[in-house]
Amino acid sequence: MVLGLTKQETVKFQQVVYLLAKKVHYLLGKKVKYLLTKKVHYLLGKKFQYLLAKKVQYLLGKKVQYLLAKKVQ
Repeated sequence: MVLGLTKQETVKFQQVVYLLAKKVHYLLGKKVKYLLTKKVHYLLGKKFQYLLAKKVQYLLGKKVQYLLAKKVQ
């Protein structure tokens, strides 16, 4: 017996505790998946920003080289 409960009440109590534990485990799993997804999106965004900045820098460099070459001629 748990907490002075009858055998039937104890079984019911254990089932409720089990279901609660299962629900908490499920919700924690959801939260972890959500946070991981959020982190991946964030990192992909960072990578995308980095690649855009790199591309812009490259194109600006090309433009500057072109203008310098034109100026020299």
